[in-house]
Amino acid sequence: MYAPGVRRRDWLLASIGLTGLAAVSPAVRGQAAALQLGVLPNVSPRRLATIYQPLRDVLEARLQRPVQVLTAPDFASFHARAVDGQYGLYITAANLGALAIADGQGQGLGQFEPGMPALAVALRTRAAADPVAALRGRRLALANPASLVALRGALWLREQGLEEGRDYTVAAAPNEDSLARWLDSGDAPLALMSRGEFDQLGDARRQTLAVVQQFATVPGFIVLAPAHQPAADVAALQAALQAFFASPALAVFTAATGVRTLRALGRADLAALDVYLEPTRRRLAAAR
Repeated sequence: MYAPGVRRRDWLLASIGLTGLAAVSPAVRGQAAALQLGVLPNVSPRRLATIYQPLRDVLEARLQRPVQVLTAPDFASFHARAVDGQYGLYITAANLGALAIADGQGQGLGQFEPGMPALAVALRTRAAADPVAALRGRRLALANPASLVALRGALWLREQGLEEGRDYTVAAAPNEDSLARWLDSGDAPLALMSRGEFDQLGDARRQTLAVVQQFATVPGFIVLAPAHQPAADVAALQAALQAFFASPALAVFTAATGVRTLRALGRADLAALDVYLEPTRRRLAAAR
């Protein structure tokens, strides 16, 4: 069961953040049409604006065109816009990227490395000796139910004998701060989030939480272009991305995300994500 009213609140947050996300530097304003760079809304729009500023700056310089960094209210609407071709370049969760490629709606340009630690988190003052057992009959807090962390977490809990819908329900939060507040309220004894989402919390908030288990390391985000993007444009985007990952600006991005490189996306990488494709479809459909 997903919390009511979340999608409207997410949209307002995203709308507020888009002013900063879509700003264009004066050096390239008025030149070629802007590249729409879509970034998955895994953290708040204001944080996305800061995180992706170094990438935007290098892309603008290399492509000699404005770059507008855009997001969406939630994972489902972001994926819908991405596969509809609304972004000339986009960065998304590995399961969503694999789904776009499998459906012939996107072409992968690379995958962020290293992968992301997936964490089970509880309030430090309420962390149970057996947090999985404490979840039975209660709610699991998730910021993004269609995320790879959430789907891998469902598999982890199933391995512990807990089935979603039978042994626990899901409480969805619009961002990482609201996710922590589900724990504060006592409605959810456990939350799942990536290390990146955890690190985006303020210092004071992180001090109130305990990582009870790192249950997996999930593949990093995938960078994609629309399925029908001309080959010359794709080559230019790939060259610009490579320039970013070889530039001094990467250090700022790495400090914010942990991402150190962009590597080629192979068939084996996509095959490893096959198990998540149908669960991803179901989560996206439930969010519409």
